[in-house]
Amino acid sequence: MPHEALGAELSRDYHERNRVFGAKRALFGVGALLVFGALSLLSEASEPRAVALRLAGVAGIVTALLLFVSGFAVREPAAHQGRGAARPFAAVKDVLANPHARRLLSVSFLQQVATATVTTVAAYHTQYVFGDAGAFPLLIGTFFLASLVTIPLWLRLGRRFDKKALLVASMAAVGVIVGAMAAVGEGDHLLLFTLAAAGGAVSGALDVIMPSLQADVIDFDELRTGERKEGVYFAAWHLAEKTALGVAAAVTGVALAASGFVPNQPQGEATLLTLRVLLSLFPLGLYAAGSFLFLGFGLDRAAHAQVQREIAATRGCAAAA
Repeated sequence: MPHEALGAELSRDYHERNRVFGAKRALFGVGALLVFGALSLLSEASEPRAVALRLAGVAGIVTALLLFVSGFAVREPAAHQGRGAARPFAAVKDVLANPHARRLLSVSFLQQVATATVTTVAAYHTQYVFGDAGAFPLLIGTFFLASLVTIPLWLRLGRRFDKKALLVASMAAVGVIVGAMAAVGEGDHLLLFTLAAAGGAVSGALDVIMPSLQADVIDFDELRTGERKEGVYFAAWHLAEKTALGVAAAVTGVALAASGFVPNQPQGEATLLTLRVLLSLFPLGLYAAGSFLFLGFGLDRAAHAQVQREIAATRGCAAAA
């Protein structure tokens, strides 16, 4: 949360924020690919525990060094220091009182439930529907790689189009792609990995533009309250994300149990149908609902520019006083 809160403070520019969070997402993607490489190394190692110990040691040292760099080399803007909320419970009320934050929280929750469900069910789907459990790491890797290489494209589009328009289009496109996963059957390698690559490519806006838009919402709160609450706002979004993960796990577990799922056994038609629905139609409905809800989001480029002008005017008056 402090890491993302600091990212939201590094720039007030509508477009430059996309670059900040685009760089963050790109490095996250590189790290994720390294994880897949480490898992592959472990699966082939003759002494996996020893290899895991060495990998954990290297990862721990590198992570600690990078955290120190983030904490000490990247400075919070002086204009924001000392302007946090004095009362934490009142700060939470301010988040809920922000109409843009409420809508964005709702959209993020729906999107995270859909994403978590797809991620959870994909492991079962590749084993029991697709017929190749070993395809799961390659499937996730394809998705991550596609989302990583398309980050520059989304940054370029972010300079031409409004963030809201890009996010609505991205959510709708991801929904259509996961809905098409219902057509994947046993051994459909080309269709499965094509959809995974397409899904990764169009989901880039959700990874790059969404946190940038969250920073814009925090500016609206500053205009209303005179305080900077990046930490509280990103805490609220993370709470929604963690809740969504729990909901996705619960829905998956209950649905599979009700369908008669038995681990590591050939599954019946009811279970196979449940897996298809959980991977495709269920997240499709969530993405569709999120896209529709997002259409009412009012903090577009012009509105944010007006917010920034009013904040600057308020600061000018305070300085003159």
